[in-house]
Amino acid sequence: MLKEVDKTTAYPKEVLQYTFNVKNTGDGTWYGTLEDVLPEKDLNYVAHSTKVNTKAITDKLWETAEDLAVSDDKVWNDNSLRYLVTLKPGQELKLSFKTKIVKEEDGKIINRFYGINAENPDFNKDSNTVETQVHVRKLMVNKAVDKAEAKTGDTLTYKLTVENTGTAKWVGTLTDDLQALKTEVGSFYGNTLSVPIDLDQGQTQVITFTAKVLRKKAGKIFNRALVTHENVPELNVESNEVKTVVEEEPEPTPTEPGKESDNDKKLPNKENQGKPNKQTGSKVSKPKQIPAAKTKVKNDLPAAGTKQNGYLWLGVVSLGLAGIMIYFDRKSRWHH
Repeated sequence: MLKEVDKTTAYPKEVLQYTFNVKNTGDGTWYGTLEDVLPEKDLNYVAHSTKVNTKAITDKLWETAEDLAVSDDKVWNDNSLRYLVTLKPGQELKLSFKTKIVKEEDGKIINRFYGINAENPDFNKDSNTVETQVHVRKLMVNKAVDKAEAKTGDTLTYKLTVENTGTAKWVGTLTDDLQALKTEVGSFYGNTLSVPIDLDQGQTQVITFTAKVLRKKAGKIFNRALVTHENVPELNVESNEVKTVVEEEPEPTPTEPGKESDNDKKLPNKENQGKPNKQTGSKVSKPKQIPAAKTKVKNDLPAAGTKQNGYLWLGVVSLGLAGIMIYFDRKSRWHH
């Protein structure tokens, strides 16, 4: 009797296939049951997956030993297998079935099966033991924002820390949809961040980006990120949710028609510039010219993919009223 398993290394929620290879090497007919008990804390039987000599058989349940005398179609009872078999000298049989890993922690799944002879216990036979090492893929995603309160036009800085806390490599994609998570239209200018995640055990990746607040009415901006696994949707992880309270933008004070504002009174009279003051006799001085603030245009910015000041610039996106800048903090990405 030989038992086989298709994976010696696996992960939670994956499927294992077990196969029994049985051969009667004696002179007489062997009559009895092939039995297996799956460890419930580690494995669950996958319904309708049992095959005998490549032919699918039913999963009709058995409850008592008398059921076996009625039909050999009654195979499973919860996680326990009992298949009635008669093998003549030299006859072989192959029985296989699938299980799903429910074990959530790192460790081994150990299993074997048994041949129980119905006539003589001396003819009972145990198979070899098979083992599967389970590695856990686990990710921690933390999100933070630099402002709990903000006003229209303020810039918010978001920081995402992604850490592989499992015992296996984690590959996927982090997305952060600002538009989808806003509380009302106008909270953010629509934009979705997408960053590949590829972390070995114990490694950490830090992602920082900024966004400009556009909403003008008082309210709250909620935001969270999602990391999706490349193959197993059940492993997807959401970050915690962060919140920023936006204050009401005050309405501008209207000026009454025909009434000068204080600023208007303070403006110099261009016609009198350079002429003598009638009261003092001195000349009216010209106002100093204040240089206009320089605006950094696209050509002044680092090219995408270049390094400057310790950062890798991925790009700068002009979004009208809002600007989104995304970069990797290379200094704190990897931790061992």
